[in-house]
Amino acid sequence: MEVKRPFSDKDWLDTPEPVKAYIIHLEQLIGQMLKKQDELEKRIEKLEAQSKMKSQNSSKPPSSDVSYQAAAIELHTDIEAMHEAVELNQITQ
Repeated sequence: MEVKRPFSDKDWLDTPEPVKAYIIHLEQLIGQMLKKQDELEKRIEKLEAQSKMKSQNSSKPPSSDVSYQAAAIELHTDIEAMHEAVELNQITQ
C-alpha cells in the first residue's frame, strides 16, 4: 500500500522508531480494513440482488417467494383457528 503521509521525509526520518513502527502498524490496519470493506460491499450487493429474485425472474420455485410463504402462514393460521373452533364446538355440545 502506497502511503502519502502529510509530512516531509525529513520529519519522518526525525520520528522516533517506536512511533514509526506504530504509524506503520496503523497504516497496515487501515489497508486491511479498506480491503474488508470492499469485500463486504460486494457481498451486500450480491445479497441484495438475491433478495430481489422471485420465481418470475429466476429459476426459484414459486414456493420460495415471500408472498407465497406469507399466504402459507396465513392459511396455516386459519386452519388452526378452524380446528380450535371445531374443538370448542364439540366441547360445548
